[in-house]
Amino acid sequence: MDIFFNIEMKKKNENLIKQLEETVSLYNEIMSYINENCDYNYVTVDLINFYNNLCVECEKQLIILKNMIKINDKKIYEQCEHSFITDIIDIDPEKEKTICYCTICELTKRE
Repeated sequence: MDIFFNIEMKKKNENLIKQLEETVSLYNEIMSYINENCDYNYVTVDLINFYNNLCVECEKQLIILKNMIKINDKKIYEQCEHSFITDIIDIDPEKEKTICYCTICELTKRE
């Protein structure tokens, strides 16, 4: 596998992570709504258990994807012929941060 394949996989995995995190957040909102607005009976308990199980599965997938990104980052770092540049990014209107990153693989150097 070449570096560009690994970079593309990283982007896809990051997108999946974002979607899973949004899904977990939505499931938590649904469970909160059920808890606050529904009478407890076997149906509401089953619903809460159902969404809780979905959250647990999503969290497991998040861990797997984050580990895959770490492994992939290592491969990218090893394969890339880095071309690092230093840049200043805006954190908010009054705050900036200096970063150093590779223009090829977009990995950042840690300070």
